[in-house]
Formats: sequence, structure tokens, C-alpha cells
Amino acid sequence: MSDDTREARGGWNYLAALLIALAVGVFVAGVGLSLGLYPFGFVLFSIEAGELLEALLVLSVTAAGTFVYLRLGSAQRELAGREEQYRTLAEASHDVVFVIDRNDKVRYVNSFAASMLGKEPSEVVGRRRSESFPMQTEERQRWNLEQVFQTGMPLYREDLTAFPEVDSWQGTWLVPLKDKAGRAYAVMGVGRDITERKRAEEALLASEKRLRQITGVLGEGLFVIDERGLFSFVNPEAQRLFGWGEGELLGRDSHKTVHRQEPGGTALRPGSCPIMRVLRDGKGLRTEDLVFTRKDGSTFPVSCVVEPLREDGKVVAAVVVFQDITERKRKESLDEAMDRVNEVVHSTLRVDEIMQRVLVQSAGAVGCDSAAIVLQQGPKWIVKHYWGPSPDLSGLEFAEGEVRMLTQAARKGEPVVFVRDAASDERVDRGLLERYEIGSFIMVPLRFPGRLLGALVLHKLSKNAFDDVDADFARSLAAAISLAIENARHFERQRGIAEALQSSLLAEISEVEGLKVGWVYQSASEAARVGGDFFDLFAVGERIYVVIGDVAGAGVSAAGRTEIVRSSVRCLALVDPSPAFIIGHVNEALLQRASEQFVTVSLLMLDRRGGTMTVCSAGHPPPLLVAEECSFVPVSQGLPLGVMPYEYEEGALDMAGAHTILLYTDGVTEARREGRFFGEDRLLDIARKLRGRDCDDMAKGVLRSVQEFTGGRLSDDLAVLCLRLRV
Repeated sequence: MSDDTREARGGWNYLAALLIALAVGVFVAGVGLSLGLYPFGFVLFSIEAGELLEALLVLSVTAAGTFVYLRLGSAQRELAGREEQYRTLAEASHDVVFVIDRNDKVRYVNSFAASMLGKEPSEVVGRRRSESFPMQTEERQRWNLEQVFQTGMPLYREDLTAFPEVDSWQGTWLVPLKDKAGRAYAVMGVGRDITERKRAEEALLASEKRLRQITGVLGEGLFVIDERGLFSFVNPEAQRLFGWGEGELLGRDSHKTVHRQEPGGTALRPGSCPIMRVLRDGKGLRTEDLVFTRKDGSTFPVSCVVEPLREDGKVVAAVVVFQDITERKRKESLDEAMDRVNEVVHSTLRVDEIMQRVLVQSAGAVGCDSAAIVLQQGPKWIVKHYWGPSPDLSGLEFAEGEVRMLTQAARKGEPVVFVRDAASDERVDRGLLERYEIGSFIMVPLRFPGRLLGALVLHKLSKNAFDDVDADFARSLAAAISLAIENARHFERQRGIAEALQSSLLAEISEVEGLKVGWVYQSASEAARVGGDFFDLFAVGERIYVVIGDVAGAGVSAAGRTEIVRSSVRCLALVDPSPAFIIGHVNEALLQRASEQFVTVSLLMLDRRGGTMTVCSAGHPPPLLVAEECSFVPVSQGLPLGVMPYEYEEGALDMAGAHTILLYTDGVTEARREGRFFGEDRLLDIARKLRGRDCDDMAKGVLRSVQEFTGGRLSDDLAVLCLRLRV
């Protein structure tokens, strides 16, 4: 039971006892009178019966007044005790506590507040508040107090207060003290020193300002998201790239706002989002496989770095730095298209085929509506090749006056002619505009040193559709086309000579008694028909010589170097049977004819009487023996011919029984697919599978395997020679 409860009950018990005593007195007096015991009654009260009630009333009022006095005294004592408790708390506090009345006088101030003013409480209480502070501080305090007096509502303020010894940031609650009528007669204030917090906030603001200054000049977009994925910071570059203002983004869900799509356009779920995964797993991310979404709904590819931010080991945020790589991706796409164009250019020497395939590749890369190659023939310009949705314009002829822009550009040597708006460009012939729907186009002259060949034209229906990246691509494309045209013309001039040489080098091998032969030759491109792969087979008495080689390069010069090797081997075999002797002297012959075209050669001598095989290699892949156990012939790999003087070695192998020998050029083992080589191991497996087939089938089987491996796209020409000797 509380003290208040005990005191209340005691008061009520006292009053009840008093009333009971009075009632008993009245009862006894009445009984005495009724029994005639007057002396007894008067002894008790010394009053007459008529005065008895009056006396009792007076006594009751006196008792009630006494009770009320006692209760009031108890309340005053209680209030005084509680006031003392509050005063003790206020005096012990290191907060500023004060009471100011409506007359701006200090009614109370605790010791701590007085000490901040350099005074004792007695020196402050009863004096005007304004006397203790400088004018600027005093005016601000007065305004705050007036707000509380006028509104009757509490007010919280954070102000820099000038005390005599120090300026201190105070966070102060001002609370109105009201009378029974609800009118504020004073204001009690409790202020706490928040200087350290303010300094921390100022340091944070300064740090954030520096961060904004630093990130504001970055060329990359940067934003910070909290653990829920909501934006908490966005730098100016990110705002520009997104098309959103910072105020629009802060607090928004970053995934739903800017990263809701996969690169292919499908919706990206939050659970699959790699940025949100950083928040979950705490592992950083570097990628170029993301797309962000702008405010208008369009997307752009980004190169992105995401790093988690931790507090006490817990991921609380993530910082995302990104770049718009649209132009880089576009340039990479055009570079890939240019690679495909170069591949087309070098895969065939048929000009018409090159031009048409190049137009298809280039139109797709740039996204143009039509493309054409126009060649100059005398005074006229003829559309030699055309790609586009309109009826085929190939063969269409233009007079110089109709395409004077092209003629003038060719004469002035302009590398690229930009027409951003054909309708308003005076250089464009009005007749052409009336006949054809032209928006904008790029025209690049096709030149070869000393003369003009024609022009490449890329066209779009819309205006201002081309930019500098397109122009760079068109310039590179025109250079490749010009080279292809000139190479094709040059090749045609040498084609007769080249084909005659190649036919002699790949002539049908004459039959040799006791030897079965099968062979195949496949060029990587049309130009490689005059390539460097060669082989030859001839007999000198009981010895059979087989030579297979590869000259670096192609063309007439390579064919000529091949013929030197082949004829030299035939002549030297009549002088000395040793393969090492023959190869050594061929090397000396080539060194006397300075050239950068080295030659790899493998020379075999098969002795039909002795049943042996002697091998000498000049940097050529080793022969493969196909028998019960297939294996490569262990042979010393010497230097290729035509590099430097060298002492070549030879090795002998017993060929007793029926054996098959597989000779090949490096176009077999170095055939590629997605960066992987066909390799010797795969060739060994193919030989095991083809074991027992005749020589012709075996040679064709190796070629077929290589073509299947590369998808029919050879990176080098190849030759395969299969021999079976019976001794």
C-alpha cells in the first residue's frame, strides 16, 4: 500500500471516529434526560436539551474544519516534498534548466545553467533574461519564447548560444506552464549541449559535399542504394544518363526504376538481379552484361562495378559505378562486321561475290535502308552492286552531272561525303530527289593509288541518321572494297600463270611398283589455289622418295619457291641417296635466293629391297604410321629451309610387313574452331578409325574430319598424302 493511500485512509478513519463519538454523546444525553437522570445529563454536557443540538453542530463543523486543515497541510507537505525532489534532480542535472515568466524575468535557473553564465543562481533569478546574453542570442531566444506564449504549444529548437566562456550548440525544449484558465504564465526550458553532434553532422555534411564535388565531375554514373535497394545518393552523371532528377530518385526502388530488364528485353526478377545479389551475398560485381532503363523507358548497356558497404561486418548499402557503353558496343559491333567483311574479301577473288556479300554485311551493321557500289566507267557512273528493298537498281547509269557531288569529291580527294539532309543540301541533284526517296546518306570514294575506282553509298530514309562512327566504318569498308577490287584484277592478270604452276605442283602422281597412294588437297580460299602446300613422289632404282612441304605465303612467288624445292630434291637424289644430304643442300640453295618465305619439308626414302624408311624433317609435322599400333614417327625436327645454315639429321625405321604412312601439312593439325586446334591426338584417333581402308579413302577421311571440326571454314590450305608399301 502506498503512503498516499495510507494517509487518505487515516484521515477518513479520524473523521469517522469523531462522528461516532459525537453520536454516542448525543445518545447518552438523550437517555439521561428520558430517565430523569438530570444530574447525570448536566454533568455530561452542562447544557439544556435545546442547546444540545446546537452544540453538536458546532462540534461537527469544528471537527470537519480540523479534518480539512489536516488534509490541506498534508497536500502542502506532499507538494513541497515533490518540488524538492524535482529541484534536486534539476540541480544535479548537467542540462540547462530554467523558468522564464511573461515579463522576461528568470523565475528559476539550475546551478549548471547559472555556471554556464559564470554566475550563481541567486545572481540570475529575479533578473531579466536579456541581461545575461548578447543581443543576437537574446533576440533569437525572445522570438522562441514568444512563440510558446502565443501558441501555448511546446517548441524544440537547436541554436548556437553564446555563453561567456564558450559558444555552445543547445537543443532546447520550451514547455508552457499554464494556470487554471489554460493561460501560459511562464515557460520552462530544458537545454542539452549538442555541440559534438553538430560537429559530427557538419563533418558529415562537409564529407558529403566533398563527395558530391568529386562524384559531380566524374565521367561515370554513381549511385548508392541501402540494404532494401532504395536510392540514397545519385551523382549528376547518373541523373543525366537516367533522365531522372536526384529528388525523383531518392527513396525509390532502384531495381524497379532503372534495372528491371535483361539485355534481351525480358523482365528481370529481383531474385535474379545481380546488383541485389551483392546486397544479399556481400560479394562485389564487375560486369558488362547489364542494361539500365531511362525515365522514358529506353535502355542502354552499361559497364558496371558494384561494391558492398559494411558496418560492423553487416552489409548496409552498395555503391554502383557505371558507364554507358552504347557507343563502345556499337563500335565493337561494327568492328566485328568489318572482320566479317575482311573475311569475305580474303575468302574469294570473285569480285561480284565479294561486293554483294560486303553490301549485305555493311548494311546490316550500320542499319541502313539501302547500299550500293557505284563504279566509274568512262564518263558514266554505273550501279554495279545494290542491296535494298527497292527494285534492283544494279546496272542503273548516271551521267556526271547527276552525281556531280561524287565527281567533285573524287577530284578533291574527300575521304567521306556526309549528307545529313538531302532535301536541303544543294549538292544533291534535284532530279535524284524526285526519283528516289532520300533522307541522308554517306558516300565514300573507292580509290587505289593513282586512280578512282568508284564509290560506296550507304543510305537511310530518315534525316541526320549517320554519325562519325558510321563514317569511320564506311571509310574502313571502302578501303577493304578498294583493295579487294584491285586484288581481284591483279589476280586475274596472274591467274593463268598461277594455275599452270599449281597444276604442275599438284600433278597426278605416277604409279610406283609396290606402292599404293591416295592424296587430297584443299585450299582455304580461292587465292590459296596458288598456295604453298605441295608434295611429290618419284623412284630412283629400288628407292622411292616422297616429299611433302609447305611454303610460307601464297601466290606466284610461293609457287616458284615450291618448284625450286621440288626440282632440287629430284636432282640431288641422283647424287646422294641420303635424305639429310638432300635437305641440307636444298637449304643452301634457298639461302642463296634471299626471301622471307621459309619452307617446311619432310623427305622420306623408302627402300623396297631392305624394307626400311629413312626420314629427314625440316620443321615439318612428323609422319604417322598406321598399323596395329598407330604412332608418330620419332624424327629430329630441324629448322625450316631458307632460315639459316643448319646440319640436318635423318632417322631410319624398319618397315617389315604391310604398313600405311600418313603424311600431312600443318593445315590439318592447326585447323581451328573457337580457339581450339584439331591437333595430333585427334588425328591419331581418326587414323585408328580409318585403319584398314584403302589409301584414297583414308586421305579423304582425314579431310572430311577436319572439315567437320572447323564447320567447313579452313584457316589454312592443307594436303594429305597416304602411302602403303608392300615389301
